[in-house]
Formats: sequence, structure tokens, C-alpha cells
Amino acid sequence: MVELSSEAKWRATVEFAFGLEGSWFKQVAQNLGFEKACEFGCNVWFESGRTVANRFLFSQKIERSFMGIPQLLNLALLIQGIDGKIAEQSKNRIVYHVTKCGPWEQAKKAFGPKAMQFGESYLRNASARFFKGISEAVDKETTCSLANAICTGDDICKIIFEK
Repeated sequence: MVELSSEAKWRATVEFAFGLEGSWFKQVAQNLGFEKACEFGCNVWFESGRTVANRFLFSQKIERSFMGIPQLLNLALLIQGIDGKIAEQSKNRIVYHVTKCGPWEQAKKAFGPKAMQFGESYLRNASARFFKGISEAVDKETTCSLANAICTGDDICKIIFEK
């Protein structure tokens, strides 16, 4: 068996997850249509955000509070190959900037010239639902919005959480 570094194992896990995402999405789109696949995918990403957040809250012993959101984001996005940082943080507002998006890079390779349409019709909405799932796992009264999105041509993704 080939020995892999921790980095190589992590990258392989990320690629495996992207493969799963692409496989089910493709099957739903072929059988039920692109719009249904987008709708289903957004619901899956919402539930994934909530589930991942709950698992990290427990396994990493993160406080279930508004101020725990940055730590959850750092973990949840790292495992997806997404780089970002906290741009603003107060007791009622957190602004997170995504500066590099691995899933978007994968979509551009897979969809070529049609990537922007895919970004606008699916990735932006799925991302917004993922972040909403994270916020709801912490506090159902926290609002979450995706103000900018790399997959629609912006330089960064700007995610805003408010209490």
C-alpha cells in the first residue's frame, strides 16, 4: 500500500467528496432535469451545513453560540478546499470573506464555458443554503446572507451572519 502524507490524504478526501457531489447531481439532472437537481442540491447543502456544524460543535467542543460561527466556518470550509478569513466580527455581526473556492475551480474544469451559468443557477444558491444550515445549527434566530459570490464573477464570497 502506498504511504500518503496527511496533506495527500486530506486532498484525496476532498476529491472524493467532490466526486460524490458531482455523481448524484448528474444523476438527478439526467433523470429529473437540471432545475430539480438544483432544488434538491440546495436542500442537501442546507442539511449538510447543519449536520457538519452539529458534528463539529460536538467533536471539536465548540461553543454553540453566535461567536462560535467563525470556528465552524474555518473547519467546514477547510475540508472543502476553500480559503477564507473573518473580515469583521462583533457581538451581533460576522462577515466572512472566501478568497479561494475549490468547488468553483472544480466546476470551471467540469463545465468549461457553461461554468458561469452553473455558478449562477446552482453554486451560489447551494452555498447560501450551506451557510444558512450552519447558522441554524448554532441559533435559529441568526440570519445569514451571501452578498457576493466568486461563482457569479465577484472577487470574493462575502457571507454575512447577523444576530
